[in-house]
Amino acid sequence: MSTKQKIIAGFVALVVLFVALLLWRRSPETPATNAPSASAQAPAASATVPNSAERAATSAAQAGASASAQPLATQKPSSELKRTFEALNDNPIEFYGRALDQYGEPVTGAEVTGSVLYNTGVKSGRKVASTTTDASGYFRFSELRGQTLGIDFKKSGYEFNPRNTLFSFSYFEADHKRHIPDPKNPVIFTLWKKQGAEALVHYNKTFWQMPADGTPVKINLATGRIGDTDADMIVSIARTPLRMRYGERGYAWNATVEIVGGGLIRVGEQDYYNLAPESGYMPRFEHVQESQSVRDAQSEKIKWTWHGEVEDTFLVKSLDGRRYARVHLGISSSCRQTNDADASMSMTVWLNPSGSRNLEFDPAKAIKPTP
Repeated sequence: MSTKQKIIAGFVALVVLFVALLLWRRSPETPATNAPSASAQAPAASATVPNSAERAATSAAQAGASASAQPLATQKPSSELKRTFEALNDNPIEFYGRALDQYGEPVTGAEVTGSVLYNTGVKSGRKVASTTTDASGYFRFSELRGQTLGIDFKKSGYEFNPRNTLFSFSYFEADHKRHIPDPKNPVIFTLWKKQGAEALVHYNKTFWQMPADGTPVKINLATGRIGDTDADMIVSIARTPLRMRYGERGYAWNATVEIVGGGLIRVGEQDYYNLAPESGYMPRFEHVQESQSVRDAQSEKIKWTWHGEVEDTFLVKSLDGRRYARVHLGISSSCRQTNDADASMSMTVWLNPSGSRNLEFDPAKAIKPTP
């Protein structure tokens, strides 16, 4: 056999192997369509006897024509795969918990809802179970099956923050993320006992023009006015470069929020908003954004983490405890509405002017500050 024939034979063999792999991947559960008749596939008669390479090419062409005439069926999961998925993802759920109030006292007779998400590989959905806490605040869920369990509470006179109360029982999760039930170590949930809404100063400032050169701006939280002598919040924003067009990105900037005669606490997802703590306040909050190159981010030399604004909620103690408030701040390092040397800020305030730490809000009791 010549070198050329060897090359052709090798190429044809690769084609045959590729087609065979495609045919092998067809589902055994799906019957193949009828193959074309032999007469339709037979090569035309030839006066010369084909060599081995030509015979292989003819066979590959026939196999390719047959494969193209029969589209591959979608492969269905086998019963063994379904059983494996179900064993890993649809598991018995046993859960032990306890409900306490913010003072550590048990919450008796609270309605507890358990929402189970299930996925067996064949069907999926949501099931709901319920129980109540006993005299010591304990409760239990059992004889359930599923992937995750979400917990919620309901009792008159109490509030519950349902964030981060989803527990996984799926073996698709890493071991440290999968919940392991322990009757001797129940999960503790805090239900906040309401004190009753008091009259709160409440307002929403959707836009404040702010200097972007670091000049401190003094704000009276009780009135929402800038420059008052009784100001209890000081905000400063600095940007480099100072002057720029709106829409520029990647520049360095920072913002500082200070509280006069007190401090502030950044509220987390699981914190209770309606009762300001007595202690634990920091005198200032600072946000620092370093500069980043837009060009480097576009060429994927760096990971783009730059943001031109920051938004957060704080619990505030000011004027040596004479005021407690919940403040939602939005600070932007640029300003669309004014000139190229400004920044901007928005603020929503719930403030108790009586000196009480109670921040439960009733719109019917809201106090609007005088402009």
